[in-house]
Amino acid sequence: MEKKFDLVSMGEAVVEVFRKEVDVGMDVPGDFIGPYPSGAPAITVDTMAKLGGSCAYIATVGQDDFGTCVKQRLKKDGVDVIGITKLKNKMTGIAFTNYFSNGDRKFIYNFTTAATAYLTPALIDKRVILASRWLHVSGNVLAFSKSARDAVIKAVKVAHKHDIPISLDPNIRLEIMDKRKLYHLLKPILDRATVLLPSKGELNLIFGESKSDHEIIRTLLSGNVKTVVSKEGEAGSTAYTKEETVHADAFEGIDEVDPTGCGDAFCAGFIYGMLNRWGMMQTLKFANAVGAITATKKGAMEGVERLDEVKQFLSKRDIKIH
Repeated sequence: MEKKFDLVSMGEAVVEVFRKEVDVGMDVPGDFIGPYPSGAPAITVDTMAKLGGSCAYIATVGQDDFGTCVKQRLKKDGVDVIGITKLKNKMTGIAFTNYFSNGDRKFIYNFTTAATAYLTPALIDKRVILASRWLHVSGNVLAFSKSARDAVIKAVKVAHKHDIPISLDPNIRLEIMDKRKLYHLLKPILDRATVLLPSKGELNLIFGESKSDHEIIRTLLSGNVKTVVSKEGEAGSTAYTKEETVHADAFEGIDEVDPTGCGDAFCAGFIYGMLNRWGMMQTLKFANAVGAITATKKGAMEGVERLDEVKQFLSKRDIKIH
C-alpha cells in the first residue's frame, strides 16, 4: 500500500487549563487560563505536522466547544482529522494543571469518564494504519478504559504485522494508572514496540525498583524493541541500541515558560530524525531542540511553528541539520 502518512498517532484529544500563578493549589479559588489544545499523542502528531510531516490522528472528543477547539487546532496545523470522532452526550477530556516553584506539577483529569474513554476498536480504520510509515502511541491511553486499551492494541497489532515501526511513550500518570499493574497494562505494546521513549524514572515504575535501568534496557533490547530513548529533562537525552549508547546534552540558556508537552514534542523530533535516517546523535540533538523550543511558550501545542525554526535554533549553536 502506498504510504500516505509519515506518522499516525492515536489517543487522547483534550484541553488543558492552567493555574495562572504558581504555588496555588486547586483546592482554593483562583484564576485559570486556557483552554489549550492538548493530549500527549496529539501534541506529538501536531508537532510532527508543523515540522512538515504528513500526519493523521485517531481520537474521540465530545460534541462541545472543547472538542472543536482541539480538532480545529490539529487541522489548522496540517493534521488529517478524519479519524477524530465526536461523540454525543460525552464531554471532551480536560486536564487541570497547577505548577509549583520547585518545578513540580499536579493534575486533575476526567479522562476515564470523558469522551477519551470511549475510543473503541471499531473506530480504528486499518487502512489509515497501513497507509502510515510510523505509528505512535501513549501508554496512559491504555488506562482510560478497556475499549480504549483494546483500540490501541488493535492498531499496534496491525502495524506490527505489516512491519510498520511503532513508538511507545509510557507517559505514566499515576493519577489514573495503578502502579502495581503498569507492566501488565503496557505489555501488549512493549512486546511489539520498535522504539520506547520513557521519561526519567518510568522504567523503574514499569519493571520494578529492584532492577537497574541498565538491566531493564538490556532485557528490552533482547526482544522486539530496537531503541530505548531516555528523556532526561535538564540532563538531555540518551539512546540505547544493541550497537551503541548515545547521549546528547540539553541546551543551556532556555527561558522556560511552560514544560507541558516538551516530552511529547521531543518524541516528534525523534521520529522525524528516524524517518529521515539521520545518525543517532543528530536525531537526539534535533529532538532536544524541538522539546526546548516547546518549553519557551505557554501551552502544549504552542512551541515549534515550523522546521526552519528548529534549524535556526540549532544553527545559532553551530549545529547543522542535513
